[in-house]
Amino acid sequence: MVIEVISLTKELANIYGKDLLALNDCTWENWSLENLLADRTLKWEISYFVKAEGNLAGYAIASLLEPKTAHLHHIVISHSYRGIGIGRKLFLEISEKALGFGAQSMTLKVLKTNIRAINLYERIGFRKLDFDNCEYFKMIASLDEIINNIKYSI
Repeated sequence: MVIEVISLTKELANIYGKDLLALNDCTWENWSLENLLADRTLKWEISYFVKAEGNLAGYAIASLLEPKTAHLHHIVISHSYRGIGIGRKLFLEISEKALGFGAQSMTLKVLKTNIRAINLYERIGFRKLDFDNCEYFKMIASLDEIINNIKYSI
């Protein structure tokens, strides 16, 4: 299967935005087009989308919250394309690019009931932190650890 990871520029987000958002089958977190198109620090430099065999298959939106910390705001993989490594490819691209901009770590939040996502995040190096909102875990990982785990361990 041909999988293509493509830098998500603001121009491409405007073109594909509604179609990317339609990939999300999660009822607990629906992003709006306004959220997708909002500008954040280095967002358009470290966010990506994926095509698999020419079809939109997923996307990941990240930015720098602090000079040394990237944050994954949203990641969605189409149900049809889960389990074939697209999430790992997105994490690798974001991590390598964010590292190039001086970030050293990445944070994210995940619904505590999203066991499949939590398992992926832990396999690539994330660890859980305390989080005030009882529905979510906040997680953090070193970018070097993410990159090494994806390239050499998985």
